[in-house]
Amino acid sequence: MIKKMIKKTLGTLILIPTVLLAGCAEMIMESIANSFSTYDETAQNWPEIPAGQGRIVLFTPSKNPIFSYCEITIDNKEYGGMLEGTFIFQDLDQGEHLLACANNKAPSLSLDVAAGETVYLKKYKSVEGKSPFILIEEQDIYENMKDVNHAFESAIPYDQQPRVNR
Repeated sequence: MIKKMIKKTLGTLILIPTVLLAGCAEMIMESIANSFSTYDETAQNWPEIPAGQGRIVLFTPSKNPIFSYCEITIDNKEYGGMLEGTFIFQDLDQGEHLLACANNKAPSLSLDVAAGETVYLKKYKSVEGKSPFILIEEQDIYENMKDVNHAFESAIPYDQQPRVNR
């Protein structure tokens, strides 16, 4: 009986700091994401899409970094991880591309990128058997992007960012 009480007490004592630290981590990650420019600010300053290429914008709406971190790959090339509440953009040659989260077993998403067009993809929590990306229609972009910040200071494609060693 006493052993059972001690176990429950210890379990509770361990659970409380864990929950508090998770909340702190979320606040820190949100603070980092909010320190960068908004979608509108970035889109006003990003470069023209190069000839023969299209642009993809990948974003994660939630600001909960614990459950949905994604190591992005495009055509098996690693593009690094994305924090929740941020977006990145990348210019790609027109044609078919495969997007995936390398750190989970979710299937890739096959995406056709048209020259001069921008495609928006929302990253969700991974669900077994489904791609974690969903295509967002153009008329829904601003509603989806209003609370999302660029993951970098400069409004340039991901692979041109100074801190990215790709």
